[in-house]
Amino acid sequence: MRATFIFVACFLSAFAIDLGTKPVDENETPEQLAKSREEMIHTLNKLYGDTDMIDQPVKTLDYTFNCTYLPPSNSTPTSVHELRPGDIDVVAALGDSITAGNGAGADNLLQVIRQNRKISWSIGGDSSLEEGVLTLPNILKNYNHEVTGHAIGASTVENYNASRLNVAVPGGKARDMLEQTEDMIFRMKNWTEIDYNNDWKVVTLFIGGNDLCACNMYPAEDYAADIKEALDLMHSEMPRTFVNLAQVLLVTEINKLDSTFCNLAHLIACPCAKELWNRRWEDYYYLAKEYHQALHDMVQYGQYDTRDDFTVVVQPFFEELHIPYGAFEFLSHDCFHLSEYGHQMVAMSLWNNMIEPVGEKRITWTEDDVIECPSEDFEYFYTYLNSPGYVTPTRGPPTSPQPTEEPTLPYNFTCDIPPRGNKPTSVHELRPGDIQVVAALGDSLTAAYGAKSNSLAELSNEFRGISWSIGGDDQLEANVMTLANVIRMYNPDVKGFSEGVGGPSNYDVSRLNVAVGGARAKNMLEQTEDMISRMRQWDEVNFDNDWKVVTLFIGGNDLCAYCRDPEGVTAKVYAEEVKKALDLMHAEMPKTFVNLVQVLLVTEINKLTGYCDLIHLVACRCAKERWYEGWEEVLDLTHAYHRELEEMVKYGQYDTRDDFTVVIQPFFEETYIPWLEEEQKWDDSLFAPDCFHFSESGQAMAGMSVWNNMIEPLGAKRTGWLPEDTLECPTGEYFYTALNTPGHEIPTPGPVESTEEPTTPYNFPCEILPPSDTVPTSAHKLRPADVKVVAALGDSITAANGAGADNIVQVLIEYRGISWSIGGDKSLEQGVLTLSNIFKMYNPDLKGHSINTGRHDNYEYARLNVAVPGARADDMLTQTKEMILRMQTWEDIDFENEWKVVTIFIGGNDLCACSNYSAEEYTMEIEKALDHMHAEMPRTFVNVAQVVLVTEINKLDRPICNVFHRAYCPCAKEMFNDDWEQVLNLTHEYHRALEELVASGKYDTREDFTVVLQPFFEETYVPRNDNGVGWNDTLFSPDCFHFSEYGHQMCGMSLWNNMIEPVGQKRRGWTDEDIVECPKEDFEYFYTNLNSPGYVSTTAKTKTTKPTTPKAATEETPTEGDSEPVQYCEDYTGAFITVVCLLSVLLVICLLGFVWMGKKLSASKYTTEF
Repeated sequence: MRATFIFVACFLSAFAIDLGTKPVDENETPEQLAKSREEMIHTLNKLYGDTDMIDQPVKTLDYTFNCTYLPPSNSTPTSVHELRPGDIDVVAALGDSITAGNGAGADNLLQVIRQNRKISWSIGGDSSLEEGVLTLPNILKNYNHEVTGHAIGASTVENYNASRLNVAVPGGKARDMLEQTEDMIFRMKNWTEIDYNNDWKVVTLFIGGNDLCACNMYPAEDYAADIKEALDLMHSEMPRTFVNLAQVLLVTEINKLDSTFCNLAHLIACPCAKELWNRRWEDYYYLAKEYHQALHDMVQYGQYDTRDDFTVVVQPFFEELHIPYGAFEFLSHDCFHLSEYGHQMVAMSLWNNMIEPVGEKRITWTEDDVIECPSEDFEYFYTYLNSPGYVTPTRGPPTSPQPTEEPTLPYNFTCDIPPRGNKPTSVHELRPGDIQVVAALGDSLTAAYGAKSNSLAELSNEFRGISWSIGGDDQLEANVMTLANVIRMYNPDVKGFSEGVGGPSNYDVSRLNVAVGGARAKNMLEQTEDMISRMRQWDEVNFDNDWKVVTLFIGGNDLCAYCRDPEGVTAKVYAEEVKKALDLMHAEMPKTFVNLVQVLLVTEINKLTGYCDLIHLVACRCAKERWYEGWEEVLDLTHAYHRELEEMVKYGQYDTRDDFTVVIQPFFEETYIPWLEEEQKWDDSLFAPDCFHFSESGQAMAGMSVWNNMIEPLGAKRTGWLPEDTLECPTGEYFYTALNTPGHEIPTPGPVESTEEPTTPYNFPCEILPPSDTVPTSAHKLRPADVKVVAALGDSITAANGAGADNIVQVLIEYRGISWSIGGDKSLEQGVLTLSNIFKMYNPDLKGHSINTGRHDNYEYARLNVAVPGARADDMLTQTKEMILRMQTWEDIDFENEWKVVTIFIGGNDLCACSNYSAEEYTMEIEKALDHMHAEMPRTFVNVAQVVLVTEINKLDRPICNVFHRAYCPCAKEMFNDDWEQVLNLTHEYHRALEELVASGKYDTREDFTVVLQPFFEETYVPRNDNGVGWNDTLFSPDCFHFSEYGHQMCGMSLWNNMIEPVGQKRRGWTDEDIVECPKEDFEYFYTNLNSPGYVSTTAKTKTTKPTTPKAATEETPTEGDSEPVQYCEDYTGAFITVVCLLSVLLVICLLGFVWMGKKLSASKYTTEF
């Protein structure tokens, strides 16, 4: 599973929220501070420079193959026990990322994601043994050069042409071997070059590393049983087959790699096997030995020797393999996967094992080993039945299993189930059996991120089937405790519960669980709309007549954003956003009971320390005392959230109809992580491996608690849960509400204080000018309302990467709906300030603006926002052609007659490529795009926005910022480049060159087309904070580079202001005091070069470049000497490439964190026991 590595990379990226919150040691001398700074620079340069993470030469195996050629048998053998190397026709392999070749041949950390199957030890077949590629198939090719099935190239398992019969999948476990076996057999049977019934096959199965590293002590019996399923299928389905069953390696050997970087990598890959991270690490050594014995026991009794053409042989060369301390050469750059040298050694060892008798096979290997040759007196591969002196042992009598007592669970269901009566008309007479539909809204807790995960690599899985409020996997009797499963005890036909694993868009899994990871209160209205839409379109749901229970639980992400956006997450704002969702339900949904669950106490994470601290740095640093001095403010805010929800509901505003109510369920208000006296630690079993999301146990406790709350009267509902809580049974007939709780009275609200609408810098005070009486024919008489279409070209700034991000990981998301020049989410009145939304004030039918989030190739959302993260000036022509194609094929656009505003903004990546890309080259590429527009696009007004001053990043000097700046734009950062001012000078040259191009007049030769330079970025500087101390980083997303939503708003406003300012009088910078300006009363048009008073065009300069041909084919033929653009970490064109780039950036932060934290992790009452 490629997603495993991607998630690990993404998770490591997540650590990088803010090491700058580490308190400064006031006792450090200036010399010590300078030394610390030098160490960080050295570390960053080491990571991104030419040296490897592990500074050592690449080692390859020096070997020779001196074996005498053995011809194949005179006739195809019928017995597997008389099988020569030359008889092998087909090779195949099953396994995990080791067999997939992850990291083999990698030159750097980024390449570890690459599955280099061509040099995989057991199945790689690129080149030959003579050409230096030592693999089992290449040895076999010395005996039969026509052997087939070996993998070639680097690819995923889905690429059949390359993977062939290497069906290994990264992340694979023993339980996946049956599926891989089915895939292998299918491929063999459908491969025309393979004679399935007559060709001899060697299959190598190697698995178990991920089972050990899942850190759940997966029993050896289960491990062996999983593998047995695969071997049984081979035994029954595959003729003429020799199976190598390779023993799992000793994962605890990673303890011998003790560099800071390796320690970090092992924290992610296999923390339980590392002494630093797990005091009981030796348990996993002994578990690996149990795995070894379990495979021997499974095979040695002869159950796979019942046919003469099939056998399984355990190859034990890994059993006692102990690598030397610091022997990095065996491993790839992640200190975990095998290097090419490691693959060579393993391949040689497997071959040597195959030609050694059972009982005499070596159980380890050393660097002194050589490729052995079959003995002269025995030319066959050794099996159990042909090994001299080996006697198949007799299995002893089976032991009678001891009866096991069924465990008593806190949620055993002992309640009476009354017969279902007539369907009630009142929500206050609603019984559990009356519920026919369940639904849920929320964030990653309701999406059940990581709920069944055993490792950090599985945290991205959404285990919706066991989500506390909506999961419907199995049943309550099968120990899956969820609210939905309790309700199903009363009505087995209830609908809407989620099942299995998947995201919100996987309707077969999510159903009416519309929760989205990362959601905040502001997303509840959208989720409510989605939920209602799904209910209405589901044939099995009678929307008007079925009784529905909806559970809304939100607020954790709002609280965790407090230290970044305190004004955006106030209790008032939180409650207002939740109210929007409830109001829509109240207006649209009949027969509905809404559980409004109070947000949990996120500050409880302070009890989980150690490596949890690092995870909390990304997940919720605001609530962590270690990372944020004002963490208690988050606790106060949590209580304020509780009060606001109570105020919103208690006056009966949702009890105005007899078939609808909202009830506060307060069980999280005083729920605290319990202390385990016997183990002397806080109970972390309630949490997934990230110490933040709920584990399956945590989900079950929450599910039980919400049920208990529903059957408790108002005023008597428990506000917290304890480990000794059990699943309660109803004491009354109905679910309790405000109107049916005995003695409960709805209070009368007091007078409402009048509040004045806050004034924002983008209130729109302008008179809405109507469009021209007739469609204008001149670009120089274009009013705002005349614009029918908007479009934008550019890079990740226009794609809006990170614009709505609350954390580092979300910088990967392209928030195109709020992009400064083209975003069209909501409206200006609703607080989304973009150029498009200003245009929509004049023309609500505007087309082309992007919405929501998504990549440029998601046409439904991107629309005419064709910006591509990582793009440079030389991509503008391609984007222009793409934009025109979309316009011409969009039925709603009249390409010839409708007026279009196009905004180009490019250049940041050209500057940050650090290649001194000249102003002439930069301008030439933009000129190609403008020339093409000029030739192809009628009725078009083009904004060319000047590039930003990238050197302003020097003002953002927190450690996290420095790390990202080293990745994104090192040449513009004084810390990394003594000549950084050259980048500033080059930026000014870009400005001048573009100004000269636009002022030349070459784009003012047609009346219906013009290009106008908008210079608002030329002198825009990062402002000081209001208190005059430090710089205002609220303009930036968490990576200190891309714009935040506020930054996009300021850019959108500035672009609009520039458009209505005359050329020569346009402001060249913006400040926090700027406001949205209005067109002048005496001039209602956008200003251009030709209609600006006093403007005089310069003479067009003669270019030495070859003119472009606008009507050329869309595919450009590269000329000799062309080279591919340099790829760098700003390139977001592929999701996994992006995350891996971030990995390369952010591993350093973790490294610095560990250097700071050291290895001394105390085990006090406030420290998680490892």
